[in-house]
Amino acid sequence: MSRYVSSQFIKIITTGANTIAVEYVDKTTGWTRPSGFPTSTVKEEFAKVAEDNAASLKAETVKVAMKYDLTPFAEQYQSDR
Repeated sequence: MSRYVSSQFIKIITTGANTIAVEYVDKTTGWTRPSGFPTSTVKEEFAKVAEDNAASLKAETVKVAMKYDLTPFAEQYQSDR
């Protein structure tokens, strides 16, 4: 199983007194996301889902990150580490 290495910022959302960073995972121990992915549309859609569901997150949540597991397409999309 791949483990989180790094992520890239999409936007900040605020719910009540909480500020939450919305990000996407760009690298795990098993893969590096190709440039250009996710598309702007996918990032916007994920940010909207995070915003719509922010009230259901624990009060201590400071970050949500979208991870798209490239398996079984890893060979096709994986870049050199």
